[in-house]
Amino acid sequence: QFPHIQRVPPLLNFSSMSSQYQGKAIMSIFCLAASAVLMVVWHLPLLFAAATFHEDLHLIQHASFTVTGSLALIAVRMMPTTFVILSLVLMNATMGLFGAFLLVSSHEIFIPYSLESHIEAGNVMIALSLVMAVIVFPAYIISRSLRYELKNQQNIHASE
Repeated sequence: QFPHIQRVPPLLNFSSMSSQYQGKAIMSIFCLAASAVLMVVWHLPLLFAAATFHEDLHLIQHASFTVTGSLALIAVRMMPTTFVILSLVLMNATMGLFGAFLLVSSHEIFIPYSLESHIEAGNVMIALSLVMAVIVFPAYIISRSLRYELKNQQNIHASE
């Protein structure tokens, strides 16, 4: 019915993928997993506190955040749009939930910071989640859709 739309194989059905696509799928999964592990490890309350109090560890923490962002970007560049959107939705939901947790918690989770700082961080995380959901996601989906449609139109005209 739509000859110009290519079928994208499922991410985990490796037998139906070309070896090049398999390699991209495996690398994107690895990059996302490594990025998530780095982010989680540095946000464990005791390690986070240690990094706050020790300058060298703090520098290592921020360097690894740069690596985390780079790994996530590599993964996003290799994944199909559907999985990019799913990943962004999951990360956004996680940030919103943890922001709400910081907002309503009556205990200090991150020792170096006061309860007021936790509430402020929770508010910022929830606000960023809302901005992502209302502005960033629609803009990303529209730009990808327009780019994909332009590419399809060029392919159609080239084949005529």
